[in-house]
Order: sequence, then C-alpha cells, then structure tokens
Amino acid sequence: MLLGTYSSKLDSKNRLFVPSVISREFQSEILYLTSLKEFILVSTQETFERLVECYLSQRAEQLRENYGRGIYSSTFSCKIDSQKRILLPANLVNEHNISSQVIWVGMKDYAEIWNGDDYHKWLTVEFPDGLSYNDFKLKDDFSKSFRPSR
Repeated sequence: MLLGTYSSKLDSKNRLFVPSVISREFQSEILYLTSLKEFILVSTQETFERLVECYLSQRAEQLRENYGRGIYSSTFSCKIDSQKRILLPANLVNEHNISSQVIWVGMKDYAEIWNGDDYHKWLTVEFPDGLSYNDFKLKDDFSKSFRPSR
C-alpha cells in the first residue's frame, strides 16, 4: 500500500529518484504516468485501467471517446531503472513546472508526483466545507474513529 509523502530530486536529464518505499510497492512493474491538473499520477497498468474505466463510465457515451483520447494521449509508460529512477517525459516536466524539488504522495494504490511548491500550496487550501488540511488532521471525529468503542 502506498502511503506517506517523500521528497525527491529531478536531475538534469529528467530522471527522478523513486523513494524506496514507493519502488518496493511498484517492484518491477511498468508504470503509467498520467498528466492531471495539479500532479502526475503514477500507477500500475491494472490500477490505471481501473481508474480510467471508472472515470469514463460516468461520462455520456458520445463523449467517452473524446475523454479517453485526452487521457491516453497524455499518458506515458516507464520502468524504474537499476538506480531506482524513472525518466519523466519533457512535456510532463514542463507542463507541471517540475523543478529539482519534487514531492511524492502515496495514495493507497497509486502515487502522485507534485512540483514541491505546488504541493506546499495545496496544504494551505481550504476544502469546500471550510476545513484545511491541518484542520482535517486535528478534527476530533477523525481521530475518534481510530479508537476502539467501549
């Protein structure tokens, strides 16, 4: 299961170090890199297919092909090399303004790659219910859900 946040660095050849916690989960799988609004989604083929199918099934039939074209044309495959790096395509680096500082976010069965500055800005965003990321962490009802009931 992919959990936690990890800092990483992008080198001058667009190779990105994959934290060992994440590389262990993906092992020798071919990874799919999908460009989303705020981040690059990193998943296995199985997870990618499941996420895309779920998304497309919610669209009107006549729009599925166009939505699918947008998704598949902005997705790239790669493999973790022997030095635990992946090669990010230049257009993804440019589109997401990825500089040397990158944040990996574990999201259970996939990971996200964020520009470090964008991720830190996200941490300060207020959610629709008026709560921020820090409010969510401190919210009493969330912490109580981890305590055994008596």
